[in-house]
Amino acid sequence: MRFWILRKTLNYTKKEKFFRIIYIATRISLLWYFSVKIRNKFTRKIKIGFGPIVRDRYDLSVQKWRVDPIVDQINKTSSKYSADIFFEPQELAKFDISIIVKEFNSEYYPIIEQQKKQGKMFIFDIVDNPACTEESSLKYHENPDFIRLMDGIIASSPLHVKDMEPFDKSVVLIEHPIINKAHCRYKRRKHLTVIWQGYIGNSGCMKKLRPILKRIQEETQRDIKFVYSTNCESRTEGIIRYVKWKFHHWQKMLAQADIGVVIKPQQDKWQQRKCSNKVVTYMVAGLPVVCTPTESDKLVIQHGKTGYFAYTDQEWYRYLKELIENPELRSVVGKAARTYVMDNFNVKKITDKYITFIEQLRAQ
Repeated sequence: MRFWILRKTLNYTKKEKFFRIIYIATRISLLWYFSVKIRNKFTRKIKIGFGPIVRDRYDLSVQKWRVDPIVDQINKTSSKYSADIFFEPQELAKFDISIIVKEFNSEYYPIIEQQKKQGKMFIFDIVDNPACTEESSLKYHENPDFIRLMDGIIASSPLHVKDMEPFDKSVVLIEHPIINKAHCRYKRRKHLTVIWQGYIGNSGCMKKLRPILKRIQEETQRDIKFVYSTNCESRTEGIIRYVKWKFHHWQKMLAQADIGVVIKPQQDKWQQRKCSNKVVTYMVAGLPVVCTPTESDKLVIQHGKTGYFAYTDQEWYRYLKELIENPELRSVVGKAARTYVMDNFNVKKITDKYITFIEQLRAQ
């Protein structure tokens, strides 16, 4: 399949064109894709390319919650820039500025070197690399030669910024834009839902909350369900309810919950480098959040006002019990969290940060 992507569309045979359309259709909306391509083919604006796209559009991949909203916002509002996406490194030649998002491999090196001689600009958007989705992708902290080729670095965590200290590079920390719209209505219900969304492989840390929630349930006589919205078949095991995550209802699942939780192991170097995207999606849904935070989460949540940090079992018990027993507290914290992220993580504000950084790099 890669063979067809590397060649220009005009040179395709009918069979190759057919399979390329199938390939693209598995990753993006064809109508959206062709509208972006047409816009960029005939524009005289400065062209920005975001990619590579390596995952389906119909999950919460990097394209869905980082690339697409920013591409759309640039094309909608900028009088100077036009944005597009790419799949393969060979497509970089089409752009004046290339933003390589998370994934890269050895094919990029000679192409970038060649394009830089022509005055092209390159930016690496770390996201949560080294959690690469493709086996061929490289880890940024193990490939300093790639970092040296970049004109600028976009970080998603303060630890990314620290990683870049040995390099003489312009670095900016840019959060992820909010993409979910459904939010809590804070109705009084007989039962309460504590929710975690994520891959089942990361659910091990959540197990420490089971006995804590069971204890709170027994002490308060409340009907509590701990929902795992995850990639496994739906089933119920006592207080735990597994709900298969689906693209079309993940927002609704959050909006129907009462409290959002997440634990990021403090000793796990990769987990601590993860962005704040999960807690931001909880917060914009109006959920009061209790979390063992990453460094990024600490920049988003104001402890006691827009959420809670819990490191020990005693802290988890205290904050969860307070929220479970007090519906007014859930409403106050949840609304404050939603207001904060709506004001600070909307697509316009995040896109403006990209454009400002690009302008700074071009001025250099």
